[in-house]
Amino acid sequence: MDLNQLAPEILIYIALPIIMFVAFEVGYQVGRRRAQGKPEEREGPTGMLVGSMLALMAFLIAIVMGMTIDRFDARRGLVVDEANAIGTAYLRAGYINPQIGEPVRELLREYLPLRITIPDAAQLSANLDASMGLTDQMWTLTEEEARTNPNSEVTGLFVDSINEVINVQTARATAIDARVPQPIIFFVVFGSVLAISLVGYHAGLMLRRSLVAAVLLVLLFSTVIALVIDLNQPASGLFVVNQKPFTTLQSQIGPP
Repeated sequence: MDLNQLAPEILIYIALPIIMFVAFEVGYQVGRRRAQGKPEEREGPTGMLVGSMLALMAFLIAIVMGMTIDRFDARRGLVVDEANAIGTAYLRAGYINPQIGEPVRELLREYLPLRITIPDAAQLSANLDASMGLTDQMWTLTEEEARTNPNSEVTGLFVDSINEVINVQTARATAIDARVPQPIIFFVVFGSVLAISLVGYHAGLMLRRSLVAAVLLVLLFSTVIALVIDLNQPASGLFVVNQKPFTTLQSQIGPP
């Protein structure tokens, strides 16, 4: 885990509860002054409105959390699918002409380490480009085998396996960019800060507050939002997709 990559996210995690607590305190002070200037406002529907807004924000956060978890699960499933596809192609390459099968196996050994997700975004992009170059070479050899033995069932299975490797490669490249849109994240953060400030405002109108309850509410909102932000990062953060299927396969087929 690269601390340099995590530093901006750690700052966000620290800043979120601070901003929310400041919003609560500002809301409280505004509400207290409002209550002192216009005591009749304490009888208004502020409490009901605050409760409704908290319920709405909880609902929105739950939806966004579900979206990020779905994308995380999809990335995790694709890692298993790709490891299986590479392993199958490697095995089937042993059934065909060694002049084609052995070079393909060597290319797969080079290909596998490039498919392991790493936090460095620039290196990850470079690895993707390099892996696409290797699949082009594999496909060229596959075409040669298909032309040589067009009616062989073994060749057909081998072609299918290489095609699956390429398909999963494309799917994983797409999944890395499949994040919850940033405007939605910003809206959830802004709405949560606004909801916390209204809770403080209502406490100010009532001229009473519980700092323990306020801190717990702030920590709850900020922790859930931090989880959403973290899960929305495909290659970095505290929660990353386990790459063990690749490392296990690499131990089986050997290094490049």
